[in-house]
Amino acid sequence: MKQPGSVLQFIRDAQQQPQQPQQQQNLPLPPSYRNSNTSGCIMVSRTYFGATEQVKSSTDDGQFPPYLNQSDFETFRWLHRTSHEDVDNNGRGKSLVHVSTVPSVAQLGDRGVHSLVKSCKASHSAHSPLRIRHYLGAWNVYSSRLDPRMGGFRNLQHYLYRAELGKDAAPDDNVRMWLEGFCQLMGNNQTLIQHLLQGTGKVHAAVPSPQE
Repeated sequence: MKQPGSVLQFIRDAQQQPQQPQQQQNLPLPPSYRNSNTSGCIMVSRTYFGATEQVKSSTDDGQFPPYLNQSDFETFRWLHRTSHEDVDNNGRGKSLVHVSTVPSVAQLGDRGVHSLVKSCKASHSAHSPLRIRHYLGAWNVYSSRLDPRMGGFRNLQHYLYRAELGKDAAPDDNVRMWLEGFCQLMGNNQTLIQHLLQGTGKVHAAVPSPQE
């Protein structure tokens, strides 16, 4: 997580591991990982984070630069998530495709980002070694996004329901290390880091809160 290219290297390492019977594996690789050399696709499961806010102090573990605002970063502000087994609320996974290995156009799927390659079916796995973290976020951020589903699937009632997801779960801050790695990559140059991250977490359009 801290190093550029670490995700790709992780996938390559996983593919090279000898496959064992499922009962001998603590966390068996989902089929799309085992078959990705021929299908060119991996399904990445999702985990949903609700809107229960828990911001740690920047002095808690020394991972957060004191010159940045923690509440501007989704990965530091929202720490409560659904369980990996919660298929209904996490939803289907999304495709990670190595385009140079897809055999032909005929192999392309018809389910958008959820199934870009026919041989890589949209699915959800509790044992997915890689995960996409979906952050509901604050109402002003959620409602400001341009999305064709607004007014239908994306509305205030739906937001308030999903805001409660994971609220009683233990906080999960496993991805916080990304910022430390980013700062190191930028040479811990405060001026450069502030410039590159300016505007993070900011919404320019004023949106009423759920209580208004």
